[in-house]
Amino acid sequence: MEKVDQTRQWLFECMEDVSGTEWRADEEGSIVEAEGKVPAGHVGWGRASVNMAQFLHQLNTAVAGKLRSYTRYRNTESNELEIDEVYVDSGEHTLEGRDPLSPDRRCRRRRRTSGMPMGPHRNFLCCVATFIAVALTGFGLGCLAFRTRTPKTGMPSCPHPTPTTTRDHSERHSIDDEGKRWDKETRATYEDLADAFSSHWSDSQLTSYLRRIGTGVRLPGSVANHEAAQFVFDSFKRFGLEHVRVDTHYVALPFPDPKKPSEVQLIRDGGRSNVVFTSTEQAFCPYSASGSVEGPLVYAYYGLAGDYDKLAGLGVTLNGSIVLIREGKSSYSEKVWLVQEKGALGVLIYPDPMDRPGLEYDDTISGHVHYGLGDPYSPGFPSLNNTQFPPVQASFLPHIPAMPISQRAAHSLMGATAGQGAPSDWMGSLVGGYQLGGVMADGVVAVRLSVNMHLLPRQLHNVIGILPGTMEPDRYVLMGARRDSLGSPGVARSAAGTASLLQLARIIGNITQNGLRLRRSLIFMSWDGGEFGAVGATEWVEGFLSILRMKAITYVDLDSVALGQDELEVWCSPLLGQMLDGVIRRVHLAREHLKSHVDDWYNITYRRIPDSSAFLPFIAIAGVPSVQFGFTKGYGKVYAMEGSQRDNQDFFQQYELARAHRAATKLAGHVVLKLTASIRLPFNPQAYVTALGSFVQKLTPHTPLLRDLNVNLRSVYSAHGDYSRAVESLTGDIWSPLHPDFTYNRQLNDRLTQMEWHLLSPFVSPSSQSLRHIMFGRGHTTLEALIRSVERLAAPGPQPVPSSYVEEAKLRLALATWTLQSATNSIRGDIWDIHEDF
Repeated sequence: MEKVDQTRQWLFECMEDVSGTEWRADEEGSIVEAEGKVPAGHVGWGRASVNMAQFLHQLNTAVAGKLRSYTRYRNTESNELEIDEVYVDSGEHTLEGRDPLSPDRRCRRRRRTSGMPMGPHRNFLCCVATFIAVALTGFGLGCLAFRTRTPKTGMPSCPHPTPTTTRDHSERHSIDDEGKRWDKETRATYEDLADAFSSHWSDSQLTSYLRRIGTGVRLPGSVANHEAAQFVFDSFKRFGLEHVRVDTHYVALPFPDPKKPSEVQLIRDGGRSNVVFTSTEQAFCPYSASGSVEGPLVYAYYGLAGDYDKLAGLGVTLNGSIVLIREGKSSYSEKVWLVQEKGALGVLIYPDPMDRPGLEYDDTISGHVHYGLGDPYSPGFPSLNNTQFPPVQASFLPHIPAMPISQRAAHSLMGATAGQGAPSDWMGSLVGGYQLGGVMADGVVAVRLSVNMHLLPRQLHNVIGILPGTMEPDRYVLMGARRDSLGSPGVARSAAGTASLLQLARIIGNITQNGLRLRRSLIFMSWDGGEFGAVGATEWVEGFLSILRMKAITYVDLDSVALGQDELEVWCSPLLGQMLDGVIRRVHLAREHLKSHVDDWYNITYRRIPDSSAFLPFIAIAGVPSVQFGFTKGYGKVYAMEGSQRDNQDFFQQYELARAHRAATKLAGHVVLKLTASIRLPFNPQAYVTALGSFVQKLTPHTPLLRDLNVNLRSVYSAHGDYSRAVESLTGDIWSPLHPDFTYNRQLNDRLTQMEWHLLSPFVSPSSQSLRHIMFGRGHTTLEALIRSVERLAAPGPQPVPSSYVEEAKLRLALATWTLQSATNSIRGDIWDIHEDF
């Protein structure tokens, strides 16, 4: 009996803890409240605790084997409890084997406020059941009460959110304030990642990476380059990157033939000759044609299209000549391609002292001359797994020899040249003056250029590491830098970019290991073969085109990030311009890191950049929005040692480029963090309307003349107008309040990234021209090609315009129109949303 009383007392205490009301047993053994009624303050406590009391009472009375009654509590609309007592007779039938629910059981009901009689017996097993029931019920009620008291703020408790997580419909914000709050779909905001980025930054680590990478000449296939690749691979592993791997590409690269040195000679009367310049392993133009040519020398300034027009106006012809060109203003491949079209026999490229102050008199600047990207012997498809493709040669390889020469050699050649003097704005800093040439000085017959190249098989090693995203792991933000160098350690040209890549991999890897997670996957890439025309990057892009089209968000290139101190040049897709402007201003680069404190210290440009950058294959082959930036000037001068044998650690420090290197690395870090964390991509599609409109406007002045030639520009105007209206509709969706649906936001982001891909011309084969982008590409399908055709029709001349010129302009006009119309349809979305007739 003592145990029964103890059990009953324990039941009373449990009920009091749950309900907040004191309970007791009356004279008949029924459980009632100490005050005889439920206090008014507990009416809102509700059905849960009352039903529990009812359940406990049934357990208490059931142990007697004779259940006489139970009490039922009901809430009414007047917030008062009605208490019903139901008598059940009797419990002996169960003990006798009869059904306790048989019809002969008698029940009656009456209204009362008192307790029920209880039996005298107890059962130990029922006490155990009572304990379990009370514990479970109390735990459930406690969780419910705690949940109601806990505010719905902070980071989601789930460490790996799933795409089914949705937003509260009451939460609305724009892209601008997205970084100021927690996102319930991802682990961290841009602001959280940016704060963590600053706390993990280390100047000394960046310097150590630069010193480690920027030692020795890292030619593709060399021991030094292999060691650098191994260091990057080991570093990625150490930083916690996942799926670290090496992609190998098998290519044939051109190098000078050591048995037959390339030379430049002056041929004099009587067959005598003297050598002006001899190439070395560091001074050559990859992909130059081999052969020996002779002819008079012509000075063509920077070798731009306008320079050749000026020469023609001065009566100087290039047919059968060897052309001397100053380095700068355009890539080596563009210079050689243009001069080849003018009928020249060979090209010599030198660094003028005016453009490269501080460069030694015998230094040269090397550069490849393939007017394309990647391996020219497997155009349009990747050189993977040592696959033997049919022997195909790209159509953009030059068929004339080209060679870089020194200032000393250029001075000797200019002294042996006669003819009229060069225009005043073409003058440089060579001693002795500048002549246009076309004829040689007395006693000199011609210039002889002999180039001997041979192909060597090489393996290119791209090192790749990944930080997977949590919310959208199948959407990629990519970042890369070339690792190899040509003729020098290439500290500013390539080693600085690789050091930045390692610094960012270390910092962001540490951030993710310390608890913050990226929304999208971030891929780090160390490219090989960059000095030969972004060969490693291009071959990789060609091998993963379909994946990049579906999953790539942006590519950020880190080549040549520190070639100056206080002027930032940004080359990017128009989609990224507004985002970059905001990030540049946010990190306060001018105030914290550089000398310049003016508002116009940086420039965002939507144009093609040199051929050795991986920016081009990603944007012009894969159609991925891309960006590259770097500091280009300090005290109004460029870094004179870029591309020369003196691009080493000493001159990097002498030009005080370390601060610019740090600033560019921080900028790159903030850019990728912004892109990986934003729910809605911070792209600006309206910028493409403006950029494409600038090309279309160049056609407007020629409209009357073209109308006379039966060339109608109305179609391209109409296509641009349709494109503008489609983008306006898309922009409205972007700036609308953030949608709570995960799939909707994802589809909207895909529409933004696909804008770039749909500007790749569908009317050209990648094997004949891989750079198919109508703004950043090459060939007859680009907008630049259309403008050149129209300007040629409008150019004054004594002869009638050839019909072939007219047909060419019409064809290019049609190609541009249909590419824009196709891009417009993709922006609009579904077929039933397109109402205009073709």
